[in-house]
Amino acid sequence: MRPARGRLRRTVVLALWVGLAVPGWSDITLSPQQMGALAVEAIRQGAPDEARMLAEALLGRDPQDQGAHVIRARAMRDQGLYDQARQAARQAWALADTDTERYAAARAMAQALSSDGKRTRAQFWLRRAAHHAPTA
Repeated sequence: MRPARGRLRRTVVLALWVGLAVPGWSDITLSPQQMGALAVEAIRQGAPDEARMLAEALLGRDPQDQGAHVIRARAMRDQGLYDQARQAARQAWALADTDTERYAAARAMAQALSSDGKRTRAQFWLRRAAHHAPTA
C-alpha cells in the first residue's frame, strides 16, 4: 500500500493536469522544467501513469524534448509496455546531443529490454550507457 502522502501528490498532479479547479490554486501553472521534475518524482514515487501523462504533455508542447522521451520510456516500462518503452527510448537516443542525454537514453533502452527478458540486447545498451556515463 502506498502512503497517503503519495496519493495526495498524485491527486494534485492529476488535478493540475486535467485543469480541475483546486480551491485557491486556479492561477498555478508549471513550467516545462517543473513538469519534467514532477514527472521524474512521479517515477520515483512509483506513479508511472502520472509520469507518462506529464511526459506526453511535454511532448505535445515539443516533440523533440529528449528528456520527456526518456521519462516516457521509463514510465511505459514500469507499466509493462515494453515495445512502446523501447520505441520511446529509441526516439530519446536519436535526439540525444550530449553524453548525459545518450547515457539516459541508453539506460532507458537497457531497462526496457531487460524487463522484457531480452538480456543480451540489454547488456549491449548497458555497455553503450557506460561509454557515455557522465562520471566514472
